Amino acid sequence: MSELPQLPDRNEPAPTTRQEAGYVILPVDPDQFKDFVKGLLGRPQSISRVLHGPFEIDATDIQNLDRLLAQRIEQQNAGLLAQFNARLVFSDESTIELNTLAELISYNEVRPVYCNAIHLRWDYLVTFPDKKVPQKQSILVSYVLGAHATLIDTEDVLMLSRRADSSGAINFRIEHTARTWGADIEALMSNFLQAHIRKENPIKTWIRSHHAVISFVTAIGFIAMVSLGIFVTSRQYASERMADLNAMLVPGSANIDKILSYIGQILASGAWAQFSFAAVFFLVVSFFVAIWLGMWTDEAAANYPPSFILINRQSVTHRDEVLAKQRKKWLSFCGSVLTTVILGVLSNYIFAHFFGR
Repeated sequence: MSELPQLPDRNEPAPTTRQEAGYVILPVDPDQFKDFVKGLLGRPQSISRVLHGPFEIDATDIQNLDRLLAQRIEQQNAGLLAQFNARLVFSDESTIELNTLAELISYNEVRPVYCNAIHLRWDYLVTFPDKKVPQKQSILVSYVLGAHATLIDTEDVLMLSRRADSSGAINFRIEHTARTWGADIEALMSNFLQAHIRKENPIKTWIRSHHAVISFVTAIGFIAMVSLGIFVTSRQYASERMADLNAMLVPGSANIDKILSYIGQILASGAWAQFSFAAVFFLVVSFFVAIWLGMWTDEAAANYPPSFILINRQSVTHRDEVLAKQRKKWLSFCGSVLTTVILGVLSNYIFAHFFGR
């Protein structure tokens, strides 16, 4: 007789394949851990500033900024860099994110695009003397070209509103939990970043700042030159006619028939009507020429110095092309002013030569 299989005892626990949950034990008390999590996840205070003006930066400038922050934070506050992030925005509206400074320094973009903006972020863990646990401090810096500052302010990168009349802008924000530390870093950043803003020729700055007034004066000046020329030619034309008539009225040589014949010839030929029509025609034409000269001068005078972010070879090529165009634009401004004077003198000469005799 065969043996029956032995059934399991119902009182024994059934075997299971599910792993038991584990735990991590940290050598800190609950209050310190609570402060640490609060410092990481809590919303800190912030200080921000925008520096407007032309600038030119490359990877070396960013590396110098990183060293400056590391020297200040790591040595004086025993800070630890938790994370670095760089976001590059290119001319084709594409973006690339890099998570280490070494990747940014060695980055080589092979596409035929240049960099419009770069947004940098440093996250540090800093232990202050009055705190027992480190707290998160963030520093954000954005370099944005003036014509491409079209992005929006978010929590992870700084953006600027569009300013078509801007050469560029450097925006930075410090998110901190200690006000004195934030003010100290703000002064450090302001001095460093302000040195990136290039100084411009005062004459060019004045011309650009008053480009609307200069273009208006150029247009009005041309019309005034033409009007003055017509006025002088009209007086000369009338003086010559009156001189001819007075010569016939000299005592002893008066001839009524000759005088009447002279006046009749002038009226029949329509000399004064032709002269008046030519004067009005020149004034109307000069008005439209003045508008064209004013627009030319305004466009050439509004020559804002450009900014450049030299991250790849295409950015360097773009810089050389833009600087060449800028030099041509200043030459165009000088040409517009010179053309205004030449056209004013030439139009007066043409009017006097063909209609002033």
